[in-house]
Amino acid sequence: MTSHGPSRSGVLPPRFKELMQGCRQMARSHLAPLFLTMLENADVALLEFAGKAESNVAQGKFFEAMQELKRKRSEIEQTFFKSVDAGFRDFISGTGGDAANVANVANVDRDAVAGDVKMNRLSLVEKHEVEAALPVQNMISKANANYSEHLYGLNQRLAVVNGGTRLPEEALPGGPVSLAESARDAFTLLDMDGKTRMVIYAVFERYVMRELTGLYDEYNRRLVNAGILPNLRYEIRKQHDPRQVKHGAPDAAPSSATPAEGGARQTVGEETFQSILELMARSRGVGGASAPGGISGGSAVSADGGVVSEAVAASSRTTILGAIDSIQHEHSDAESNARFQHEIIENIGVDTALLEKLRTTLVEERQRLYGGIDRRKVASADADVIDLVGMLFEYMLQDEQLPNVAKALLSRLHTPFLKVAMLDRQLFTEKSHPGRRLLDMMAEAGARWVTEDDLERGIFPCMRAVVERILRDFTDDLGLFDELLADFSAHLREVEQKAQVIERRSVEAADGQARLQNARARASDEIGACLHRTHLTADAQTFMRQVWAEKLTFILLRERDAETSTAWTLAVKLAWDLAWSLGQHAEQAERDRLHDALPKLRAELRDGLEALQAYGRHDNDRMFAQICAWQDRSLAKPEPVSEPVSEPVSEPVSEPVSEPGEPAQPLAESAPETVAMAPAPVEIVSDEMRDMIERLGGLDFDTWFEFAETDTVRARRLKLAWYSKISSNYMFVDAMGVKAAEYSRVNLARLLCTGQARLLSMQTKPFLDRALESILTWLGRTKTEATD
Repeated sequence: MTSHGPSRSGVLPPRFKELMQGCRQMARSHLAPLFLTMLENADVALLEFAGKAESNVAQGKFFEAMQELKRKRSEIEQTFFKSVDAGFRDFISGTGGDAANVANVANVDRDAVAGDVKMNRLSLVEKHEVEAALPVQNMISKANANYSEHLYGLNQRLAVVNGGTRLPEEALPGGPVSLAESARDAFTLLDMDGKTRMVIYAVFERYVMRELTGLYDEYNRRLVNAGILPNLRYEIRKQHDPRQVKHGAPDAAPSSATPAEGGARQTVGEETFQSILELMARSRGVGGASAPGGISGGSAVSADGGVVSEAVAASSRTTILGAIDSIQHEHSDAESNARFQHEIIENIGVDTALLEKLRTTLVEERQRLYGGIDRRKVASADADVIDLVGMLFEYMLQDEQLPNVAKALLSRLHTPFLKVAMLDRQLFTEKSHPGRRLLDMMAEAGARWVTEDDLERGIFPCMRAVVERILRDFTDDLGLFDELLADFSAHLREVEQKAQVIERRSVEAADGQARLQNARARASDEIGACLHRTHLTADAQTFMRQVWAEKLTFILLRERDAETSTAWTLAVKLAWDLAWSLGQHAEQAERDRLHDALPKLRAELRDGLEALQAYGRHDNDRMFAQICAWQDRSLAKPEPVSEPVSEPVSEPVSEPVSEPGEPAQPLAESAPETVAMAPAPVEIVSDEMRDMIERLGGLDFDTWFEFAETDTVRARRLKLAWYSKISSNYMFVDAMGVKAAEYSRVNLARLLCTGQARLLSMQTKPFLDRALESILTWLGRTKTEATD
């Protein structure tokens, strides 16, 4: 680069200054929602990578990055827009050159990321600087290619604004370099390692740098409206841009001279599809069009880049469709279904090579389609569709959301969906396509409502019926998918509702059990405090620890205010009075005091039993008589008794709590056995365990875990459905909402740290959207690696 900024001196003229101020505001309004979407999706991406991390340490770094991003979100946003604004201000004030030079010194050679990266310069840069520079450079290169027409117009028009001097790309306000550098400034605030930072850059590239068409359209429009080169035309003749091809006209020859902004607005699905086809064509070394169809004049581009007549291509297409029918019918017969059940379903839990077998089957099916056909006579559009459907199902086999049994079942749809794609390319571009909606719904249902422990539960039987119906009945009528979609949706709703009811009951039962245990422990502690250092006979102690503790337990369970309720206050007061009145008093003065207090105490006791009748046992007359007998015995000369219990007993009683209305239970006749418990050893936890325990405290319900296979339990996927703040226990349910496991927070953290459990990232984006985006990324990476 020979120049780093405008060559003019001084601020822009007032007319241009006002124009560029408006462009600055416009750029901010376009970028704000894009950057917000990027931040929202960064958490999702980091969580997904955490789920796929190769070690707990790596997983921990992704979790830490999520927290770091959340803490500094506002500061990151401010830094990004401040940097973008600075590019416009520098251009307006004419200080861009000086600013760029200062930035070079402060940031250790920004030339390493702005366009030309000179290796002799990179050799002097720290490793982490190079790691940060490469993704920025890649973003800039892709944006320059994707928006070449827009940027050509901006460069020419801003050169006029700049007094006739063309701007270098790093000085273009709002240009790819400016935006990528602004992102780099913002992400420098994050304390992350190289791999984690790469994820953040990838998310920025996906949700910001790929969505700049609207920004640059409006940018050019404002300059044109200001009278700056209104008749400018793109002078560099490009190769065919498949994004400009209108869907539904596969044989039309695209015009590279038509500006992108003049064409119809494409959907994201169409743009993704066309981009994939372009990359597939380039990977074959074909420089021409890769969109469906080929070239004009009744000819088409063949898979190897040659020209084949449309008649020959149509004949090949007919042969391929015939081969698809043949394979489909083989899969639909009874023998094939029985073999699938025996070889796949029955051995799903022990077949370690299952996925490789399925992958091999998919490849063999695609190879059979070309049997008896000269591949040079197959139109590139048809070859691309066959390859793309294969990639979709390859992606499905790698999708960690799907259990293996669902992958095995859905992989049988490979051939029918080849036919769907050959008949209607809208499968790839229209989210409302019935075949696409059905496959999306079945993939999501397979991830959430299939349990390999018992395939007859949940949605699997319905999924199997749908697959078999497609294999048996689908010819060329896409209306079948509408019918199946309606039936499957109705059945899925039933499964979801049933699972929700079962899960709610499981959660209520677990919550009730935890509350019961907590209430019992609290009541036992209160009674233990009453009896502390008090001498009671064995039967009186049993009455207090069981019968009266039962009343306290019921109050805690039933009263909203629990320990601040009137019933609790009364029951506790009576408990302390009873403990004193039933005690064995060695001093005559104490017995005299009891004698004087008994009339009032008994009156309060009778009224209290009446008031507390709804809680626990309600044979009040019998209890009152027994208590009076014990009190009378306490007035007599004390009998020898064992030493009082020195500590409150907090162990909950093993007897079930009786509900009001049940037959009264006889008072126990002997004291419970007291067992001296040794203090539990204090477990020393590692820093990794401590961090994991802290992270578990912030988990949301509906988080999915995968637990590894043990000697007694096979590998399984379970959902976190409930967490007890009382016991710190985590309860997990299976796909149908049935309680399947419960772990303390410490034990769950230990399983995660040792790799016996891991978090699963369950995506909400439809299956085909995820698959096509992944394929696009993979093809782009392959292309870059081939270029390098």
